[in-house]
Amino acid sequence: MKKLIVIATIVSVSAATETSLAIAQAQTNQITGKSAESLFQEGMKQFGLGYDENYRQAYALFQQAGDAGHLLSRAMQGILLSQGDGTPFANATMAERKAKANEQLAPLIGEMEKLANSGNLDAQFVLSICYAKGGGVEVNRDEWYKWLRDAAEQGHAAAQYLMGMDYLWKRDHTEAFKWYQKAAEQNHPAAQHSVGMSYSAGEGVEQNEDEGLKWTRRAAEQGHAGAQSWLGLCYLEGMLGVSKNISKGKEWLRKAAAQGEVMAKEALKELGIDVDAERSGEKTAENPETEQTEEKEEVSLDEVWSDQFDNGSKANKLPVSMQTEEQANLASEPSNTVWLYSVAVVLFLAVLGYVFYRRK
Repeated sequence: MKKLIVIATIVSVSAATETSLAIAQAQTNQITGKSAESLFQEGMKQFGLGYDENYRQAYALFQQAGDAGHLLSRAMQGILLSQGDGTPFANATMAERKAKANEQLAPLIGEMEKLANSGNLDAQFVLSICYAKGGGVEVNRDEWYKWLRDAAEQGHAAAQYLMGMDYLWKRDHTEAFKWYQKAAEQNHPAAQHSVGMSYSAGEGVEQNEDEGLKWTRRAAEQGHAGAQSWLGLCYLEGMLGVSKNISKGKEWLRKAAAQGEVMAKEALKELGIDVDAERSGEKTAENPETEQTEEKEEVSLDEVWSDQFDNGSKANKLPVSMQTEEQANLASEPSNTVWLYSVAVVLFLAVLGYVFYRRK
């Protein structure tokens, strides 16, 4: 009887201890009123948007969740450290960034693989990035593709988007669109932008300007700077079936420019607005002549899109969320450039640039 009482007491104390630890962990994970998992998901959304300001926000979110012990957030910190943007290592050399990233990632790989093998889709996706970048492991394209496809086929939106990019660079636009659409229907902003542009240009799907505008607007409303720029230009030019509206065009361009989107800033400068000068306290007067509705040369979206695929992107700085020295050397091969996670942003920047300079 005494043995049973002792055992019961031990079990009771053990259960109480576990409960206390669980409560303490939950309290630790409650940062600014949000759980570590919620912070991780918010960070992944910012990471997927792919601009410098998004990376800064993503790193801050991952850091908070990582400090609470969230494994995948700590891994994503390491991935962002390798690229530098938005991190304390923004001004470090690539070698220094890579060393710091490996230091952060190497101890996490084993646990991530266990988590990925257990069926955790986020772990599969993050692990695929590690194998793509060589973060904490050697670069391994087979492992990268295996984990990426596993996650995508099980419904991971970011993985589905990247699968679309893989097929894009294989010039299989129909298959690319299928994967974009899967991710877009799960509210992945970059995928929504890709679906919108695909409909607008008739690449991989029958051309439909109404659908193009719908998906572009959805991406823009979720904060995708490329979609915001494109929507702004559509309003400036009266494209995709929208009525020309300079005021709305400026509004969307300002939103994109606030995230550092270069073409939005350039388009606003043509309208007499220097957003960088405004931020620094300098006053700029909007050019009244820009409100005039003068006739401009019409732009064919088909032509813009075709030229983009024929000539390739000429952007000087590719998004580096999926770029390493090895991948930079592979960038000239279309089938390999999918290593760049946010490469769609580059495509659309180039499209916007083409439209913008046709206007001049």
